[in-house]
Amino acid sequence: MEPTTTIRAELENFMKQNELNITQFGLVADINPGTVSGIVTGNVHFPFSS
Repeated sequence: MEPTTTIRAELENFMKQNELNITQFGLVADINPGTVSGIVTGNVHFPFSS
């Protein structure tokens, strides 16, 4: 079985290759930097509305 690349790993690699910090990536991708930070650290929580 081959290892699987995670979205988090791909995001970290992209940011390193393009010399972007979390805030810069958030601005370029139009994503809240707090959300980007949560993805990178693994502490992202998506609220569900009822």
